[in-house]
Amino acid sequence: MEKLRATAQRGEVVGGYTIQANKDINEAMRRIPVSGLRGAVLGSESPWVEALVLNAGAKHVTTIEYGEIDSTHPAVSAFVPCKAAEMFLTGKLEPFDFIMTYSSLEHSGLGRYGDALNPYGDLEAAAQAWCMLKPGGIFFLGVPVSSKSHIRWNADRNYGPERLKEMAAGFEQLGMVGRWAGQSLFLLKKPLE
Repeated sequence: MEKLRATAQRGEVVGGYTIQANKDINEAMRRIPVSGLRGAVLGSESPWVEALVLNAGAKHVTTIEYGEIDSTHPAVSAFVPCKAAEMFLTGKLEPFDFIMTYSSLEHSGLGRYGDALNPYGDLEAAAQAWCMLKPGGIFFLGVPVSSKSHIRWNADRNYGPERLKEMAAGFEQLGMVGRWAGQSLFLLKKPLE
């Protein structure tokens, strides 16, 4: 984790994405600071997003990932989705100040990463994020967008305006980082109720 954080602090690429992905995530956290907050990262084969979040000053980050992760870093916890849900429902995992996901939810329900097949898996994951956020909490939603929604076999989904509205249901849109056509990062807020 510390190597990834140091790499990011030098302005170099962390994770399997482009430097633009790193810049977009950092820009999103510049617009909506996460310093001193507790957050979660949904989907993480490698903890590159967690490194960026910790570099932005987050107090603690919980990774929720289909595969088991053994985290030894004091500021990072990791759980599979069913364990996170169980802990949340029993009050052992408090609601988060923010949740970040980048290039992850578009895979939910397609079975590519060991998850169950579910045509609404992405929508359910977004709804679960809504439930796990505090009122006023921020959802950083990074998904690929295009002019029309489509699925590429079990690889991923691309979001057109209609499906994107369903992903953001219940949230107030605060802005967007990135470009419309390709990977975009939407800044969403759970209402104060």
